[in-house]
Amino acid sequence: MESKFSKDVDRILESYSAQIQNLNAPYSSEAVGMKEAEKRLREETVSELKSKGYSAFDVNASTFSDAEASLQTKFNSIGLTPDYSYIVFVSGDEESEDISDEKRASAGSSFTHTYNGTTYTMRYLTVTADDDPLYGKASKVNLLQTASQTLIQNCLDTLINAYISSISSLLGTVASICGLSISNFSTAQTSILDLKGGTNWTRVYTQVWDASRQTWQYAACVENVRASSSMDGLYYRHL
Repeated sequence: MESKFSKDVDRILESYSAQIQNLNAPYSSEAVGMKEAEKRLREETVSELKSKGYSAFDVNASTFSDAEASLQTKFNSIGLTPDYSYIVFVSGDEESEDISDEKRASAGSSFTHTYNGTTYTMRYLTVTADDDPLYGKASKVNLLQTASQTLIQNCLDTLINAYISSISSLLGTVASICGLSISNFSTAQTSILDLKGGTNWTRVYTQVWDASRQTWQYAACVENVRASSSMDGLYYRHL
């Protein structure tokens, strides 16, 4: 997605997405701690967006209706529910880089567009989330127990040797002579090699003002995605 935001806002959203993914590790077995950490992160992110002049909201079960009223729109039209928590903010036309963040977000965060003689008032509504399954996905797989073990082995062998060679050409040569291979690791329960992946989506909706209904109607939607992965394992061998 081509960014419609200033570099500062891009940085804020990128930081939020990265931190949400990182929260999975320390709080994986502590649901209460996880929720508290997510709440603090949302509040901090919303505060930072507001400091840039944007109308930003921490949307959750207790603020859902008030946020809808303030933004004059219906969240259920795009699948948002009070069961989950979101960061929602509005912005105007930000393609020009010659204006300040405050000016971009001022005047109701809207802009006009004329088509076939009719002038429309429009704005962008951005949504990202920390717990809605429609906005994020995390999973892992043990590569030593996959059906594509031969392919995985070849890929990992290449990765391991490339890494060793980057440290020292001598070590790379020794590894090649010794025949270092991931196949040396047992596929029994004493060995694991987990590949973990996480993805978060941010969606930007174009809205058009409906004067007859006094509400913002949803039109087009674009989205961007942040994906990350990591790998770790454990090998136990009885001597």
